[in-house]
Amino acid sequence: MDNKLTYNATVAVASNVFYRIIKYRIHICVFSFIFLLTFYNSYLHLTPDWPVMLSFFLWNVALYLFDRAYDSRLDVISQPQEAITEKERVPFLVFSIALSFVPFLILGFSGKPVWPYLFFLPITFLYTYPVFAGKRVKDFLLIKNLYSAVIIWPLPVVAVAYFYAGNTQVDFWHLMKDQLFPFFLYVMIGEAFWDIRDVHGDRVNGVNTIPVVFGTNYAKIYLYGLLVVDLLTSKFKFSEPFVIYCVLIFFVTPNSPRWVFHIPPLIALYRWVLSFN
Repeated sequence: MDNKLTYNATVAVASNVFYRIIKYRIHICVFSFIFLLTFYNSYLHLTPDWPVMLSFFLWNVALYLFDRAYDSRLDVISQPQEAITEKERVPFLVFSIALSFVPFLILGFSGKPVWPYLFFLPITFLYTYPVFAGKRVKDFLLIKNLYSAVIIWPLPVVAVAYFYAGNTQVDFWHLMKDQLFPFFLYVMIGEAFWDIRDVHGDRVNGVNTIPVVFGTNYAKIYLYGLLVVDLLTSKFKFSEPFVIYCVLIFFVTPNSPRWVFHIPPLIALYRWVLSFN
């Protein structure tokens, strides 16, 4: 009996920690930090510029916290275990907005150019805030996926390479084709994969995702299509991320365990690391 109680208590604690981490999207922000770290080490072959790294890490935290807090009332429908509570909503909105300005201080005091970050400031809020005739970026079919796959993830890498690493001669075509394009594909896959989870809540909230508009089965065909593109562009290299996704996509349903839908950022990061080999 004591062993069973201990086991149940351990599971409860682990579950509580897990949901706190994913509730505030801490894991995704950590992945973004590793993403930039890998870029510094493996592509630029430079020692990481820690003020820049910290600035973009905090920018990511601000972006995801704002999204979580602003949409908390909608998240209660699609992901109640991970939704920010009504009591937390306003404090986290204020905190995320304040946090988005902290990189100005970090970059300024460390002698780095501040003006490139000006472009990223509105990006923090455009994904979630309804500025297009009452619509948010995430309300438009495919646009929400492209926003993450192009603007939130690869764009900071380009800015870091050009403005902060001083690599004005960087071969952007090579960077996009061999490093960022595979990552772009896997973020696109991850976004649509995630949408399968939220299909019921998104339908209620009027969010037009691929699974909502076309159905889960057609969404899976789309996901396999992106994997085929990755296979073709990698000259038929059957990587571990490719195989993992093939299995996950086949078995996933809107009712799959919640933790399954938090695997995609890790797979995308793994695919990004492999692109340097």
